Amino acid sequence: MNQSALVGLVPLSSRQQTIWYDQVLHPSVPVYNIGMAIRIDGPIDRDLFSRAIDRVIAENDALRIRLHRGSGPPHQSLTEPAPHSLAFRDFSDRADPSRSATSWMESQFREPFELYDRPLFHFALCRTAANCHWWLLKYHHLILDGYANQLIVHRVSEVYNDLLEDRDPAASELPPSYQTFVEEDAAYLASPRYEKHKTFWLDYFDRQPTPLFAPNPSGDPHDMEAGRVSWTLAPSTYAAVRDLAAGYGGSPFHFWLGLLFSYFSLASDRDDLLIGLPILNRTGRAYKKTVGLFAGISQVWFRQDRNQSFEELLHTVKSELRGVYRAQRFPYREVNRHLIQKGIQLPYELELSYQKHDYDIRFGAAEVETHPLFNGYSRPALSVHVREFDGTEPLRVDFEYRLNQFQPNEMALLKNRFDHVIQQLLARPEEPLNALSILPERECHLIVTEFNDTGRDPRADRTTLDDIEDRARANPDRTALVFENRSLSYGQLDRRANALAHHLCDTFQLGPEQRVGVLMQRGLRLPEALLAVWKTGAAFVPALAGLPVARCAEMFADSGCRLILTDPSCREHAEAAAKGRCRVVCLDSAATERLDPPEQGPTPNTLAYIIYTSGSTGPPKGVMIEHRSLRNRLAWQQATNLIDEDSRVLLKTPVTFDVSLPELFGWARVGATVIIAPEGAEMDPGAVLQLLERERVSHVHFVPSMLGPFLDWVTHAPVRPELASLRQVFASGEALSRHLVEQFRAVLQQKYGTRLTNLYGPTEAAIEVTSHDCTPQRPGSPPIGKPIHRAKIYVLNKRRQPCPIGIGGEVYIGGIPVGRGYCGRPGLTAQAFVPDPFTPGARLYRTGDLGRFEPDGHVTYLGRNDFQVKIRGNRIETVEIEHRLTALPEIAEAKVIGRENPDRGELELVGYYRTHDGKPLDSQRLRDQLSEHLPQAWLPAHLVSLSRFPLNTAGKLDRGALPNPGATSDPSPSNRMPSTDIERQLADWWCELLGLKRVAVHDNFFTLGGHSLLLIELHLRLCRHLDRDFPLIALFERPSIYSQGQFIDQLSKPEASATPKPRNIPRHFEIPPRKIERTAYRAPTTETERLITQWWCELLNMENVGVDDNFFALGGHSLLLVRLHHRISLRLSLKFPLSALLERPSVHRQGAYIDQLLQAPSAPMEDLRQTRARRPLQPHRLHAQTQAHRQRQLDLRQAAPGRRR
Repeated sequence: MNQSALVGLVPLSSRQQTIWYDQVLHPSVPVYNIGMAIRIDGPIDRDLFSRAIDRVIAENDALRIRLHRGSGPPHQSLTEPAPHSLAFRDFSDRADPSRSATSWMESQFREPFELYDRPLFHFALCRTAANCHWWLLKYHHLILDGYANQLIVHRVSEVYNDLLEDRDPAASELPPSYQTFVEEDAAYLASPRYEKHKTFWLDYFDRQPTPLFAPNPSGDPHDMEAGRVSWTLAPSTYAAVRDLAAGYGGSPFHFWLGLLFSYFSLASDRDDLLIGLPILNRTGRAYKKTVGLFAGISQVWFRQDRNQSFEELLHTVKSELRGVYRAQRFPYREVNRHLIQKGIQLPYELELSYQKHDYDIRFGAAEVETHPLFNGYSRPALSVHVREFDGTEPLRVDFEYRLNQFQPNEMALLKNRFDHVIQQLLARPEEPLNALSILPERECHLIVTEFNDTGRDPRADRTTLDDIEDRARANPDRTALVFENRSLSYGQLDRRANALAHHLCDTFQLGPEQRVGVLMQRGLRLPEALLAVWKTGAAFVPALAGLPVARCAEMFADSGCRLILTDPSCREHAEAAAKGRCRVVCLDSAATERLDPPEQGPTPNTLAYIIYTSGSTGPPKGVMIEHRSLRNRLAWQQATNLIDEDSRVLLKTPVTFDVSLPELFGWARVGATVIIAPEGAEMDPGAVLQLLERERVSHVHFVPSMLGPFLDWVTHAPVRPELASLRQVFASGEALSRHLVEQFRAVLQQKYGTRLTNLYGPTEAAIEVTSHDCTPQRPGSPPIGKPIHRAKIYVLNKRRQPCPIGIGGEVYIGGIPVGRGYCGRPGLTAQAFVPDPFTPGARLYRTGDLGRFEPDGHVTYLGRNDFQVKIRGNRIETVEIEHRLTALPEIAEAKVIGRENPDRGELELVGYYRTHDGKPLDSQRLRDQLSEHLPQAWLPAHLVSLSRFPLNTAGKLDRGALPNPGATSDPSPSNRMPSTDIERQLADWWCELLGLKRVAVHDNFFTLGGHSLLLIELHLRLCRHLDRDFPLIALFERPSIYSQGQFIDQLSKPEASATPKPRNIPRHFEIPPRKIERTAYRAPTTETERLITQWWCELLNMENVGVDDNFFALGGHSLLLVRLHHRISLRLSLKFPLSALLERPSVHRQGAYIDQLLQAPSAPMEDLRQTRARRPLQPHRLHAQTQAHRQRQLDLRQAAPGRRR
């Protein structure tokens, strides 16, 4: 078909529909602006240049396409060839003409197109000097692809040179019309090949792929704003790449695919990788010359054992591509639509676009240089564009990356890593992939050494006890402890501890490395007892009266305690726990004092304490920490935080948790005062608030689980509290959420200037090992920070190699904070405390936490590696689901766990949440909101509302105490029927569009068989119903009747009236006015014909039609035919195939067919509904068939008179 054959209106191709639909969802985002700028160095004749462009526009129908609105996807028509007004801008008089021109072109390139009734391309010529110009070429991807741009540039050059040399350009052969492809595409959608390809893709993606990139807690997943970093590959390196690939029968494209797999599989410890590939899709020689949109996207799922070599990987790449290419015509949007119904959502995170730029052209004597332009947005998280210029320019690589996922300096690091890996692949392609190093030496040094350059302690020979004794000598009368109405000075505390230490040494012969149990209430005697144990050289083992006797007994026996110190309130509990194996010393008499301490005090390498962990993974483990580790942590706190002699620190953490030690002794070197909270106060936000006010506390620690309720209490206290003395709040023990930081900022920081410090560290590494001050200058979820003094933090993969910056791995801790190990558990110690590969003779502690380094050296916490749940083959990170829940404004905190369903014997996800107001939320609404960000397989089966989370004695979440979801999950049934007016109206429309008898308010539109075309129809109906416009994406993001109804209710409120009312919302697709010649007209004669005529008029927006008119000739299309079929089926209670109407496109023939059905016995409509529910309508096949009928039966001479209403 030549160019002149395309007349009237034609549908969009499947490729165009995919782009149009996505553009409609993001109307103001120029993500589909494509093109380039070409620098022309040399003389150029503007008039001839403009004439050449006019000629090329006339030759190529794609450049004359206009879109027209409809009730579904738009149709496209062509304008007649006409002179194009080439925009011209002169920048030659500017101070920097080239910079001014490129800045203007970049700005123009990022301007969105008007989609309808306007040209979908823009050309401009910019002059920067007498013989230097820039040619801007900007297109909407709807009309052509990158390959077509090459055809246009070459043809403009040819025509220009012909005109310049007085040759007739008409001698050139006209390219084939894009309409040929549109028709072939429609035929494909209705062909057996389509069904075969659909089966291939549904089998290919047999399970949910695991996302490649960890989510950015601070990023909006819908934000496509992007940055670009460009670099070039040395010609010698590119030649080596080409030769290596050719040696294995491949191309540089195969090499780059292998490079991406090699790098990302090693960086993320995985053996599979999903890569999106733009597919040229120009089958046949003729299409190689056609300007238009042919390209599509295919996602290729590469799987390869990393013990195999790069040579073997290249063979895998070639084989995988051969299989995918056979089904490349299948539209990517259709792949996603069918997979969603299987509960699979493909992440589109990584794309490789390999482009061969053939721009070896000239304009007369002028030479050209091409410059790809960037629209500032990216669909995938990372798109790698490799641009090969056939020797005219060096090979160029562009990283286009989403700003909500990556930081700009990460791309510079990625470029260096790619360079590093490329050199290894070229040198040793036969080696296993696992032998590759993905980190260049510079970045490795940065991560291993510079990020861990945390200094040295000039007084490493001292202990915390030395600091306390020095303060007692220097300021003996300064108040050290306050408990209720009593206090102790530094001198009194030291002398009491001396006396008790001498008693223990004299009576029990205590000495270094021995262990003493301490089971006491908080009060003035507790610090005295702990210091006394240290003065003997022994280590303390703390316990609480609130713990079961058996647990205390196990701890004391396991640690080898010789005696237990207690007080009268805990004596009975201590004696029961001693079980006669060790002595119990009750400090029930008045304390005595003594000036001199025992001689056998501790050294830095002496054991300071043994604290037992919760035992959630088995029996409790006693963690052994030496004095040097403890003093390092306390010295760091005193040196870097706002603690001075006037500070007043609150002790409220139970002594069985190491966080209590900075509260007890973190003040030692500066002479501050400790306020001791009574037992139980730590669990009562009101009691804590009273203590902070009454005692003018300056420093306090909270576990995040308690910080939230405390801030709520401060906000809603009956009397406004006065907390001006509160200088600093420490948070540790759990992940600190973005919401808590924002709440803290609003409640305390903005009013009092209180500082919030996020700390991180396990018991096995002396309390905390990283720190981050939460400031407004760093919004979003807080990192856990940088290592403290003399601590080292590494993020390592499964082979204990450093993970690149920005890539997640397991957090390991090294340096002084690392403890000795687990008491009496050499096997567990060997598993958890491993050799340090970076420091000979040192050890690292494996935390089991996941994290990643940020470019500035901060570590971001990503959750626990043992909180990964595998359900039905899908690996699920519960921490990401928790993040999505807590991002909702109503939810204060959330936890998600995997729990076995006793009825089905399989694991399922259970989410627990607490709202700010304590009221439960609708479970399905929460799932709807989660489904905007998470795959179907990641949605919790149960969502349980809790008034408060169960906490252990440390104030941390007790996961084992979370209730069974059976009795506590949201009682609102998931299959509730519509109850409000808008829900009932939506349900009616859903049933009509989906061919169903009834739907529930929490059903999912897409899993019921809905698709983009039907959603567009629903959107138009709602706009007409509300008499106002709103973005289509609002419905896309709310796929249930409940969520749509909630949105519409909100939209109907007066404050939502800022949404502009549309000037004209079309009821149906409007054909531009055209004259219809009539030679015959027959009116309906039977009742059935009159009924069908009435429905035709309503659907086609006509005043009258004849019974012999052709449905498609009057502007009917697939969506309108679906609506006609629904209407006849419902109104007349008939069951018949949709194809019956397609094959009978006139009122007369449809009426005769319907009359036959009415005279025969009919199946009940319920059967029809069930049939439709089991086998949803396939609109792509119907669409193709209607277009074929339109082309075969379009005979305007037989058309009836039609007047638009």
